[in-house]
Parts: sequence; structure tokens; C-alpha cells
Amino acid sequence: MINKIINKKWFLVISSFLIAIMLFAYARELKNPSQTSSVVNVSNSQLVSNVPVIVNMDQTTYTVSGLPETVTVRLEGNSTKVLLATTNNAFRVETPDLDQLGPGQHIITYKVTGLNEGVTATVTPAESEIVIEEKKTITKPVEIEVDSKALSDVYEQGDAESQPESVKVSGSESLINQVDRVVARVILTEQTKTDYMVTAPVEAIDASGTALDVKVEPETVEVHVPITAISKVVPIKIIQTGSATNDFQLKLSKTQVTLVANRQVLNSISYLPLTVDISQFTKSETRTIELAAPENIETVIPSQIDLIISVKDSESSSDTESSGAESSEEKQNTESEQESSENSSSNNQVVTEEEHTKKQIQSNQSNQ
Repeated sequence: MINKIINKKWFLVISSFLIAIMLFAYARELKNPSQTSSVVNVSNSQLVSNVPVIVNMDQTTYTVSGLPETVTVRLEGNSTKVLLATTNNAFRVETPDLDQLGPGQHIITYKVTGLNEGVTATVTPAESEIVIEEKKTITKPVEIEVDSKALSDVYEQGDAESQPESVKVSGSESLINQVDRVVARVILTEQTKTDYMVTAPVEAIDASGTALDVKVEPETVEVHVPITAISKVVPIKIIQTGSATNDFQLKLSKTQVTLVANRQVLNSISYLPLTVDISQFTKSETRTIELAAPENIETVIPSQIDLIISVKDSESSSDTESSGAESSEEKQNTESEQESSENSSSNNQVVTEEEHTKKQIQSNQSNQ
């Protein structure tokens, strides 16, 4: 009986010890699983698009056509190494040494460099048919094409200039031989009213106007297009309205103005009318007059002038006449004619409203 109890006690002790060891091992496994697990080598495949092609060639001596700018690369191998290659852009796609091939047509394959061991690459397209030619450089003047259809007919463009006046054009000999002109194009808008300056791209074109795949240096030029207003200088004519109570004399600070308009309108205008109400003249003074632009006239320069009004004193005038030596009726008539002539400017600056209307009718009839 006693032996059974002792044996059972030892059995429990041994069982507890074994269970404790198993629990310790399990807990350690949960805490550091990597120390007990084995490494599994998992392969992976990754597709990388738009990989640029590195051209191995002396580009100062040769040009090459037929090469794609980018290719697609499929990487295969260890997943960690493939991921590292794609994220770090550690690989490159290159052509073979094209200088060794020389001018002519060739079929080439691409090589991928910079990959870790255990990673393979497949390039699409696998090969390309290329043409290598000797490089040629010429100098051509820049021709400026100005689109002025939207420019107001009140303005006109002058001869456009560029800075620099000429550029260098480089490319394959076959393409350079097709270069007909080098052009810079600019567009004038309806709002263009002063000299137009812009930086414009330059391109080389063939005889049909098609742009050629060549290099132009510099790629842009500074273009200057002179813009001038169409104008005409005409005299000012005073158109008198109303009746004056006193003798007076009128004088303008400027006798001519510049009108800005299209040519057809300017050809129909010989002077600028200035309407003046002479019934308002009661004293000598100087008035600033705004010059209104007639119909279809863009601008009047200057926009205002001074009208100098000299009014004669009637009492002073009558005293002078009574004390004068000449009292005959014929002499008085002569003085009256001279005063009337003075009121009309010596340059025909002053006309009556009736005369102005009559001239307008005659002008309209002649234009018709």
C-alpha cells in the first residue's frame, strides 16, 4: 500500500516536470519563431514598364534611328531580390556598343545590367532593327511666320526679327538634306496694339512643311514684331454755331491732329471738325476743348487743345471809329470786310455750320 502511494507520487512529479519542459518550449517558440523555422526560397516574377534604353554610342559622330525610347522588362528570381531590383531601380537596359557596328542597318538585342545573382531579365521587344548614320550639322537662318489674321485693321505689323537670327540643326545626313527652312511661329491677337515680343519654339521643316526629327540649337528664339498704328495728320476746322453779340477772334493752340483708324476711313477724312457755339463768347478767355473722335476713328492725338477767345470791347471800338480820320462810308465797308476776314482764320480754320454741311454732302456724293 505504501509502495503504491510512493510510486504514484513520483509519477506525478515526473509528469509535472515533463509538462513544464513542454510549456517552456512552446512559450519560447511563440517568442522567437524565426529561430526555430527554416528559410523557404520563394520565387517571384515582376513586370517593369517604361524602362529607358541607354544608347552606347558616340552621339557627336553618329545618329541612330529605330530604337524605342523605353522597353518592358520581366524580372524573375528570388522574391526579395526581385523586389529590391524594382524598388531601387538598380538595373539598366543598354544597347551594345553601336560605334563598333558603324553606319548602316543592323539588328540588335538588349542587355540588362545591375541585377543581383539569381535574378533573370527578359526584355520586350527582344530586338530592334536600327539604322546608324553619320551626324551632320548645318546653320540656317530663322524665318518668322506671323499669323496676324486677328490683328485689328487699325494696326499693321512690320518686319519681324529674331534673336538669335540663325540656329544650328543637327541630325542624320539623310534628314539634314531634307531641311528646307527653320521657322518660328507667332500669333497676334485682337488685343495686340504695341510691339509684340515672345519666346517662340523653333522647328526645322521640309519643303512640304512637315517637321523633321532633328535637333535645333537653341530650341527657342526671342521674336520681336513691330506694331504701328495706321494714322493721318489733318487740320482742325472750327465749325461756328449760334450768333455772336460781340466782335471776336478765335485761335487754336494746335492747328493739326493725328487720327488713328483703318486706311479706308482715313482716306475719306480731310480735316477734323470742331463745333464751337460762338453765342457763349462774352469775354476774352482760354478754354480747354476735348476733341471727340468722329465715327470709326480709333484715337485722336492730342485728345484736347486750347481755344483762345479774344472778344473786342464794343464801346472802345465805337470811340475809335468816331475819332478816326476816315469817316467815309466806303472806308467803313472796307474795315467791315477786314474784320470779317479776321474772324475766319488765315488757315481756313473757321467755317460756318452751313459751309461744313455743304462740304460733307459734296464729299459723300464724290465717295458714292
